[in-house]
Amino acid sequence: MTESIGSPILSNDLELRLNPFAMLEEITKNPDLAKYMVSFKKGDILFLEGDDSQDLYVLVFGQVDILKGNKKLSEIPYDSRQTSNFVLEGSLDEFFESDSENFWDAVLTFSVTLTAENEPDISKRVLFQRTYHTKKPCKMKNPRALAEGMSEAMAELSRQMIIDIHGVLKN
Repeated sequence: MTESIGSPILSNDLELRLNPFAMLEEITKNPDLAKYMVSFKKGDILFLEGDDSQDLYVLVFGQVDILKGNKKLSEIPYDSRQTSNFVLEGSLDEFFESDSENFWDAVLTFSVTLTAENEPDISKRVLFQRTYHTKKPCKMKNPRALAEGMSEAMAELSRQMIIDIHGVLKN
């Protein structure tokens, strides 16, 4: 059993790895996570193309429409059991504060691998692999400044990763 601080989140690891919908159910029923659940009404806009965001949305029920202007490009129902065409996996390699006598730096490094799930030739399955690294100076030597530096680092590297992956998938 995997546990979080305070209460268990995942009860049967094997079942959850085989059935992501079981994991979603476990998460949505966890009282510690209830404060993060939000609901939207039909027609509400979650975000616009080009918006900066630090949010992650998991569709638990309903449907999301993907629009460009007024044109509907796609709709995603919550119970879509379509297999994915691509998988993006990653690891957080470095996430720390680097101290010197006069200043702190926020250091962030992560690695990602993009694979084509439907590619039968395993030698062609990996489409992209890269390690991203940055160091951002903290404005002050305190935890808040470190958090702000990490946020800037993640925003910068996320933008670059999105550009890189888009370039791979566009071709």
